[in-house]
Amino acid sequence: MDRIVTHIATRECLITQPHPGVECGVVTARRRCQEEGDSTKRSPGGRGLRGGNGEHHMAPITLQRFVQELDKLKQETDAGRLPSRDYDSRLARIIQELRERGLDADRATATAALADALMRGIITAPVEAHLQTRLRLVA
Repeated sequence: MDRIVTHIATRECLITQPHPGVECGVVTARRRCQEEGDSTKRSPGGRGLRGGNGEHHMAPITLQRFVQELDKLKQETDAGRLPSRDYDSRLARIIQELRERGLDADRATATAALADALMRGIITAPVEAHLQTRLRLVA
């Protein structure tokens, strides 16, 4: 019988509600890394997903996921489920994850996506400027 693992939001995972581990990229990446690590122990000279300095290399975040997370923040704030202080901390967590893992898009595409999010009302102009600065999209 398969065991169902429930994953709760961590610093690495942007999903705030408890969710099945099989649907979570963080759990999947950790499991894959562990499996690859186990197989590299068996094969001589293998390094798995670790770099030369021992850090894990996770795949960059897709632009689509980034915009979805911003949209989720907006919806929760509008519904009154997310106070402004929590919005700020969640936005900071998203930015931190983006800076650690990177964004799977070039500057022009990311800037255009932020402009689109601004037009659709997902983010405000100050948030757009803050994101552009923190993600180093502007010089």
